[in-house]
Amino acid sequence: EIATRLWEQRRAYALDAPVSGGDVGARNGTLTIMVGGDASALERVMPVLLAMGKKITHLGPPGAGQVCKAANQIMVAAQMVAMGEMLVFSKKSGVDPAKVIEAVKGG
Repeated sequence: EIATRLWEQRRAYALDAPVSGGDVGARNGTLTIMVGGDASALERVMPVLLAMGKKITHLGPPGAGQVCKAANQIMVAAQMVAMGEMLVFSKKSGVDPAKVIEAVKGG
């Protein structure tokens, strides 16, 4: 809605471009950038985004980048819960959780 109003009232494009990769990715210019908005506007700012990130994905209309970031956060949270469950299960089953982590971290 904001992007539409910006275009209608100011003839300005708006892109939403949340990132993943943390402070290390920001320092190293290796962020993953999830972009929502007009494709031609994305083309115009692509050199700027490439200076910050290594993977830039256009996901669709305005807001799509934010939806992707929220989905990413859901996945991360689920993985954290699963890790906790794995450690509790291992310990309650009499298996050293550290050894379980060592065994499964390679794939």
